[in-house]
Amino acid sequence: MGQRANLIIIRGSDARVYYDHWCANRLDVELFWGPNKAEAFIQQLRPVGPEGWLDEVWCEGGAILDANTRTLTWFGGEDIEYDIPLRRAHLELMRTQWGDWQIDWAHGGILELGAKVGAPASMFLVAKTPEAWFEWNDAYPDDNNALITVRRNGITLVSRMCGDEEALQMGSSQLHRIFEFEMTPALTWTGEMPTFGVHVDADEKKLEFWSARPTTAAEERVASAWPGWEVVWLRDAFERQLEAAKIDIQLPVRDAASLCRAIIEQLRHRCHREGQNPARELASRLNATELNPMTDEARGSVGTEEEKLRTLDKLAGEFAL
Repeated sequence: MGQRANLIIIRGSDARVYYDHWCANRLDVELFWGPNKAEAFIQQLRPVGPEGWLDEVWCEGGAILDANTRTLTWFGGEDIEYDIPLRRAHLELMRTQWGDWQIDWAHGGILELGAKVGAPASMFLVAKTPEAWFEWNDAYPDDNNALITVRRNGITLVSRMCGDEEALQMGSSQLHRIFEFEMTPALTWTGEMPTFGVHVDADEKKLEFWSARPTTAAEERVASAWPGWEVVWLRDAFERQLEAAKIDIQLPVRDAASLCRAIIEQLRHRCHREGQNPARELASRLNATELNPMTDEARGSVGTEEEKLRTLDKLAGEFAL
């Protein structure tokens, strides 16, 4: 239980690693307000040193604030992890608060953050066998979140399925499953944006895929399962799949202004949170006698709610809210 995160501050030759048990899904809020508040938020967390790094299984969010290069690289939050246009709009709004700092999304998750401070990949990668394949989910149609395009014998078709890069890690045996699905020459996507996509060019033996969520060692793992194929990880560039497919695919991408307005309204309701350990309340209700002490590593927001609301009012004025 928790929303575990590693956050790192680099200043000079010093790189300090911190831990919080509950902030991963709030990093889109806690890091929003600029470098001073972000650094103050991180510094109040528990310093853990190199031995406190989380691996890819347990790490649900993270950030590196590099004061030397004036760069923030991070991942986390809630909706923005699954909605690429929403995330891009959020990052643009963040940049208005960070001045001349560079704000980057860590598509490679904790592995990407670790690489920035020279931590070996072995600290983060966990051996696991892929178990989920591409399928159509009749019971929960909204879970059919993957945009699949296939070029075979010079013809490109499209389908909607349930699956992600884990299905690709099962190897080229997935081709037969994909070929068996009903595919069409055009598609209008309904509901929320897809969170994963892959373009399979069976003629050229080339695989291009993207994912909304951060994923560790994605290209390497997929490439090892598709010997003889060219494998390209597009990070979150879903547009490149559309360019490769060259067929009529309509996605529900909202305009940037409306996305910014929605983000500002969400931030109004989430801009301040007191530090608390919800596991203690749950343990009390269940009469539990043991509790993981790490769940107490929970810190609140930095800065006042009033100050942040004034910042949001100013931003809202720019978008005519």
